[in-house]
Amino acid sequence: MLHRDMDLTFRGQDYEAALRIAERALDLARQHGIPPVPAAFEVWFAYAGRLNSTICDRIDRALDSDGSVPAALIHRLHDECLSSAGVSAGVTRLGDQMDGELAQAVDLIEDGMAASEGYAATIRRIDTTIRPGAGEAELRRQISSLRQANREHAERVSRFSDGVMALRAQFTSMQKELRELRQSVLIDHTTQLANRRMFDEALDAAMLRARRDRTGFGAIVADIDHFRAFNERWGKATGDQVVLRFAAVLRQSLREGDLGARFGGDAFALLLPGASLETARAVADRLRLQFGSLQLVRAGTRERVASLTASFGVTSLRPGDTALKLVARLEDYVLRAKEAGRNQVWSAE
Repeated sequence: MLHRDMDLTFRGQDYEAALRIAERALDLARQHGIPPVPAAFEVWFAYAGRLNSTICDRIDRALDSDGSVPAALIHRLHDECLSSAGVSAGVTRLGDQMDGELAQAVDLIEDGMAASEGYAATIRRIDTTIRPGAGEAELRRQISSLRQANREHAERVSRFSDGVMALRAQFTSMQKELRELRQSVLIDHTTQLANRRMFDEALDAAMLRARRDRTGFGAIVADIDHFRAFNERWGKATGDQVVLRFAAVLRQSLREGDLGARFGGDAFALLLPGASLETARAVADRLRLQFGSLQLVRAGTRERVASLTASFGVTSLRPGDTALKLVARLEDYVLRAKEAGRNQVWSAE
C-alpha cells in the first residue's frame, strides 16, 4: 500500500492527476532500469509528484552527479523516507523505555510509602511504650531507638530523592527523543520548515475547519525559477544556499497560525488560515519582491551570483475542492506564471 502522504482516494480530476504522476513514475523507473516493485514505485511516485523534499533532493543530486539513479539509492530512500519501520521502531523503543520507567516509578513510590509507614510505626511504638515516670535507662533506650529510626528514615528519603531525580532525567531524555522523532517525520531537515507530509496534514485539517466554521483560507505554492540550470552553473552547494535563503524569507512572512513548508526540491508552500484570496496574493507578491532583492555571493570566490526569482501560484478554497484538486490548481498556476515569463504571481480567480 502507498505511503500515507500518497494514500489518497482519487476521483474525477484527482484521479487524472494521480494517473499522470503514476505514468511519470513508471517512465522514470523504466529510464533508469529499476523494476517498479511497490517500494521503488512509491519512491518514483513521490519524486514525480514532488511529494517529498528529501527524496527530490537526493534524486536530483544523483541526476546532477552522473545522470543516473542507482537502485540501491531508491530502496534506501524508501527505507529512510517512506517506510514506517524506522518510526515504528522508534515508537516501540520509547514505549518499552516508558514501561520500564513507569515500573521504576511505581516501585519507588511503594518503597517511599513503606518507609513512611515504617517510620510512623516506630514513632507510635515509642510513644506507647514510654510510661509516665520511666527511668533514665528506659528513656535513653527509647531515644536511641528514635535516633536510629530517624537515621534510617533520612537514608530512605535521600534514596527516594535520588530516584526521583533520576526518573526526571530519564523522562526529560524521552521527551527529547519524542520531539526528535516527530521532527524526523514532519520537518524538512535542510530548511527546518514543515515537510510535505506535515503540509498535507495541515491542509486536510484546514479544509475540515473551514467547512465546519464556514470560513476560508489562502494557499500559495512557489517555485524557484531556473533552479536546475542554476545548480548546473553554480553548483549544488550554492543551490542549497538559495533554498535556505528562500526558506528564511518565507519564515519571516509567516503570521501566527500560518504554515510554511518545503513542498519539493525547489518548491515551497504556504497555508494561510482565515486569509482572503487578496491577502494571499499580497503575501505572495511580497515574497516575490523580497526574494528577488537578495544578492547572493558565492563562497570562496566572492563572485556575485545571478539574480534570484521565483514564480507563485495563489488560490483559495472553492466549493467541491479536495486537497489534491487545490494543490493541482496551485501547481498549474505556478506553471502558467513560468510560461508567462517567470517572477510572477498567478491566480485565475
